[in-house]
Amino acid sequence: MILREERSEDRVLELTLNRPEKLNTLNVPILEALREAQAKALEDPEVRAILLRGAGPTFCAGADLEHVEAMHVDRATSRTYLNLLREVIVGFERMPQPVIGALHGHVLAGGLELALGCDVLVAARSCRIGDQHMRRGFIPGGGNTQRIPRLVGPLRAMDLLLTGRWLDATEACQIGLVSRVADDGEEVALAREIAAEVAAKSPQAVREVKRLTRLATEAPLAEALQAEIESVMAYYPSPDFTAALRTFFDRAR
Repeated sequence: MILREERSEDRVLELTLNRPEKLNTLNVPILEALREAQAKALEDPEVRAILLRGAGPTFCAGADLEHVEAMHVDRATSRTYLNLLREVIVGFERMPQPVIGALHGHVLAGGLELALGCDVLVAARSCRIGDQHMRRGFIPGGGNTQRIPRLVGPLRAMDLLLTGRWLDATEACQIGLVSRVADDGEEVALAREIAAEVAAKSPQAVREVKRLTRLATEAPLAEALQAEIESVMAYYPSPDFTAALRTFFDRAR
């Protein structure tokens, strides 16, 4: 089973890349499995949050080398892979449920591209994170040239992308490439804690906050601010808001 799917009592769906002997490198079958898991989660109201992690010694070391060789021979295969990789990453970004990533070991090239589809990233302290495409004379094809500048700014992005250097978790957190740093071996526990906390909140409010925050990097400020107001106004009549308001006043008294 190249992708493990487990459901917790907290209504969190845990997806585990399960090719540890291949360092969880990406190929068409594992991307198809991720896409299928996304489709099922979209139809399941009991899934309030998703946790993405990797089995074995590393989160994901990038693309499967055997698959890279096949892609070099057949350009149609290469385009199919890149389109599927983009579809999976955008799928995580567009899912209404927040996606929390737990990173350990190596998070490189396509592995970093996959991780950046998550909404919150927890990295083990010893994690090594980077886009090593330029080390091999390759061009990123899964979004790193677009997402990294939006997260860390163009100057830092140029440094990372042109040199292909790796970051430790602390530096990655300092520049905004990951959300939090955990002690080694504690990253999954912290990611689970975050996922459970999010899953316990109003699903409508969580979905809207995720959508609006993503919109901040895609729409002009005036348009995004108007979308925020419209979202709040649409939320007011909902049972979730009524319950939240009651709780707020109970605590204030």
